[in-house]
Amino acid sequence: MLDILKEALFLENGRCPVCKRVLFFTEDHLCSKCVKGLEEVAGKVQGDDWENTSIEKVYAPYLYEGSIKDIVHLMKFGNRPGLCAFMGELVGEHISGFGHPDFEVIIPVPLHENSLKERGYNQSEMMAKGIFQKVSQISYPSPELDLKALVKVKDTLHQRDLNKSERLVNLKDAFEIKNPEAVRGRRVLLVDDVFTTGATVRACSKELLKAGAVKVSVGVLAGVEK
Repeated sequence: MLDILKEALFLENGRCPVCKRVLFFTEDHLCSKCVKGLEEVAGKVQGDDWENTSIEKVYAPYLYEGSIKDIVHLMKFGNRPGLCAFMGELVGEHISGFGHPDFEVIIPVPLHENSLKERGYNQSEMMAKGIFQKVSQISYPSPELDLKALVKVKDTLHQRDLNKSERLVNLKDAFEIKNPEAVRGRRVLLVDDVFTTGATVRACSKELLKAGAVKVSVGVLAGVEK
């Protein structure tokens, strides 16, 4: 009887990655207590004076510190595509709080094919799917989700191992637009996991605007607060 009750109430082998507590059947990937405990951005997101770049706006609901860092690490290296989509839904809720989305197409920052084979999935793509699911509930017509327009053609070094100037050089000519029609004349939401220096999203936004995008905003799970 106890085993039947456990199967009914709890997810099989499901534990919160933050507190390690077994998840209740109404919870999804993180326990409700840890979701509430995630530290929200209290001020403006840092990013190498992104206001003076090609980026129109940055949506970042959480600070990149504490448990969020652990979650991002799991998203990238813990084989947790479902967690990525769930965190994307939280970003989508954050964006929805500003009213009707000011973008027409959602595009994730792509991985190079070598990294994709190694990881098995693109965490930014899974996040983009979660964002799309949430914002589509409040927006008509719904923004489109395009997973193929932007590609990474250069297998670069990991950005985390580089300083600011090295990051910019590392990403030079790393991204290309394969389908300009998907972005021409349109407002784009570019999705990545975190926003630190902004080098990656700046490199991507440059290509999107070159292909004819009207403006590029960025949606990330977490940013570094000024």
